[in-house]
Amino acid sequence: MTTFYAVSNDQTQAWVAAREDTGDRPVLVWLANDRTWRRNPFLEEEFYALDRDMRFEEISPTDAAKQIRDWPKLNATTAGWILRRLQEEAPVSSDELGIPRAHAKRPTLDLAAQLRDAHGEWIAVKIYVHGESPGVHGARGLTSDIKRGKRAGLRALGPLDARYRTTSDGILVEARVKPADSIETIGA
Repeated sequence: MTTFYAVSNDQTQAWVAAREDTGDRPVLVWLANDRTWRRNPFLEEEFYALDRDMRFEEISPTDAAKQIRDWPKLNATTAGWILRRLQEEAPVSSDELGIPRAHAKRPTLDLAAQLRDAHGEWIAVKIYVHGESPGVHGARGLTSDIKRGKRAGLRALGPLDARYRTTSDGILVEARVKPADSIETIGA
């Protein structure tokens, strides 16, 4: 399991971090420059210190996904040494950490690739947060659009199934490529 954190110093958020609860439990940070997670030994030392200078506030995977979507890149001129040091570490994908893909930067393109590779498994498309507009109406409309082939970036995949359901984070819309045995043929 992975725990996500908003890491701040003096009321300013400095990192979106993740820590896996298995293995040597490294502290990873989101690196927008290459859209991967990388181990940050400096932050790891701070995380395990008894007297912390930084604040680690636990956040949900959905909140982490929302934050990394628009997270700024490190400036190669002013923070080049940090960037080079982080890029020496092995990259970890958001998928490996359990980040919901519905919050990817280019959701339809990413979704098409995910659906193509999922072999009929349900894939998260979008989460409508509880109490925020458009809520269930938006989920219902998106589900209908996917089923009827109204999403241009997904048409090439062929017939799709879509559904929505309530989760602790909100109303989740999911889709999958229809299994071949469930596709109706006319005149067969």
